[in-house]
Amino acid sequence: MKIRLALLLTLLFSASWIAPSFGAGDRFALVIGNAKYPDAEAPLKEPINDARDVADELKRDGFSVDIGENLTGEGMRRAFERLYGKIKPGSVALIFFSGFGVQSNRQSYMIPIDAQIWTEADVRRVMVPPKTPAASSPKGGARLGAARRRWELVHC
Repeated sequence: MKIRLALLLTLLFSASWIAPSFGAGDRFALVIGNAKYPDAEAPLKEPINDARDVADELKRDGFSVDIGENLTGEGMRRAFERLYGKIKPGSVALIFFSGFGVQSNRQSYMIPIDAQIWTEADVRRVMVPPKTPAASSPKGGARLGAARRRWELVHC
């Protein structure tokens, strides 16, 4: 637990040094912790606490934070749409996800708590890929990084 928290704080500290270098634009964060998957034997222990800790640290660093806990697929899509609506040229957006994920055809996906995955096609139909928020942002001009390390910094 202490090692995970130290790693999270290191990532956040790194992000806080990177974000100001992009300029004085607005800074937004979407933080999601999914722990209560119906098919799991028990709720995951860390995602909610991790998400809350990360959100608190980002708020201290001047980010406007939207936090979601135990989000369904629709809840995750709405959260991303809210984030899209805030991003303007010069903004910085950070996405943090803690929960189950899966990789299919070299694409990583965040698993919402209501996902029912039985085939490969289900993955693309019901999952939320972490790179989608920046890649499909109507604002354009996004730079992506570190998605495999559970956070993504996007400069628009």
